Amino acid sequence: MTGTIDKRNAYPTIEVGMVKGTNNSDKYEASLMAIMSYLGKHYNVAYANVLGYSAGGGGVYHYLIDHGYDRSLPPIKKFVSLDGQYNACTAQPDQTLAQVLADRPKIKTKYYDFWLKNYERVDKNIQVVLLEGAYDTKKETDGTVPWADGFSIYPLLIKNGNSATHYLIEGTNTEHTEMPSNQKAIGYVKTFFYE
Repeated sequence: MTGTIDKRNAYPTIEVGMVKGTNNSDKYEASLMAIMSYLGKHYNVAYANVLGYSAGGGGVYHYLIDHGYDRSLPPIKKFVSLDGQYNACTAQPDQTLAQVLADRPKIKTKYYDFWLKNYERVDKNIQVVLLEGAYDTKKETDGTVPWADGFSIYPLLIKNGNSATHYLIEGTNTEHTEMPSNQKAIGYVKTFFYE
């Protein structure tokens, strides 16, 4: 990994993407670890704010569990999950979104079981915003990730003592692939990260 951050840039942005895209959150976690290690070795970074999109949301959450207390790395202050995947895109046909937010999903995959066993390892000081596209309100999905999946870690964050909120982004351009360029979502992220 190479690169330079301009010292005049008060809010540098580092973007991580996969050449073909991936549903593997482990690749995103490894990429985030490489970036944070590089920043820890070469820069005096007081903290970082992190956005995870799609499987990247699971990658960030896994990173927070595995490395959140590693003081050789810059601490994460804020985390935005944009259409994040935490339960393998599993719908919850017998639960409303309100029930998932209050009680966790009934149908759990091995990924969600990992979150259940390890959520207390996330630093309680990290603030979290979960954003989901309201593309199909009847099916409660962004067209790819069910809302019940994208918001499934919300009860764990609350139980852990994190400041966490969740929002459905309504209007146009709310399909999963459109969310990274959705102006409402971008507005939420800017306000949250830079307020």
